[in-house]
Order: sequence, then C-alpha cells, then structure tokens
Amino acid sequence: MAETFPLTQCSRKRSVWRKAWVCRSGGAFAGNEQANTGNAGNGLVTVTQIMYIGSTTSTSCVAVGASNCANQNSFVYTQQIQFGNGALANSNTVTLGICPSAIVNTSGIVQNYITDSRAALAGSAQTNMKSLWQSSSEVSGGTATALTDQQVVYIVETYFQSPDLNVGALAGNGVYARYFF
Repeated sequence: MAETFPLTQCSRKRSVWRKAWVCRSGGAFAGNEQANTGNAGNGLVTVTQIMYIGSTTSTSCVAVGASNCANQNSFVYTQQIQFGNGALANSNTVTLGICPSAIVNTSGIVQNYITDSRAALAGSAQTNMKSLWQSSSEVSGGTATALTDQQVVYIVETYFQSPDLNVGALAGNGVYARYFF
C-alpha cells in the first residue's frame, strides 16, 4: 500500500522555496499516481512522454499488423503525470493536452498507444509536434534529424500563478515554462 505524506511534512524535507509552495497546496502526496491534482495550490506540473509512430512499414506498425496501426505517422502519448492544482490545467498551461483517462492506467502509462487512436495527440498539439520534430526548418535544412519510429520526447510543462506578485504596473497572472528532453 502506498504511504501517504501530509504536504506540510514533506515540505520539511525539501528546500525553503519548495516548503513555501507545498504548505499552500493543502493536499497530500499519495505516492506514484497518474494525477495528484486535488489541491488548491498555486502551481501545476505536467510531465508527458510522447513517441513518434512511423509508417505502416515501421517496426511499431509491423508488430501489431499494419491494418491495426491506428496511429501511423503520428505522435502518441505513452505516459503522462500531473501534480499540483488541477484547476489550473487549460490549453495555455498544458499545451500538449491531457491524455484521455480511459486509456491511462493509475501509474500514468498509456495502454495500446499504437492501436488506440485516442492515444494520438489531438489537433494543434499533433500539428505543432510534427512541425517541430518532423518538418522544421532545422530538419529540412539538414541541421537536425527528424524523429524516427519509436523515438520519444519528454516534455515538462509548469505553471505557477502569482496572485501575490504586484510590483507597480507589473502585476502578473503567473509564470509558464516548457522544456523538451
């Protein structure tokens, strides 16, 4: 059984900055779960792993049968976890979207990502990832290599609202950052 830690207890084990954020979040960390977003803190962290699935002749599609390969030539979710204030999740703070919960297990692992069309990134997220990783000017210009079948990208998106920050005319709504690995 997963051990549950009150966030104020966890904060004593972390740095001073982390303690300030954790004490405000008003929830508990219950271990390795896909979503730990049921609190009212000022931040949201989303960690997503996506994979590129190649053409119907790629290793991924051949393994499941070309006719079963619903996500050929697409980026798919393979894992996604979130923690923080789930109410802060929107298209500006989670630009890759939220993987459908029906295909994610409790650890955040996506099931059947090659054959289940719901695992494919939707709309502009799919378009943006293809533009960035498959057909960008760096790829077409020869300074970067397009991703191939089964290559993964890790994306960490963070958003921290700053309701207390007000420096003259610089009153802000928050800070967003996105990193690719």
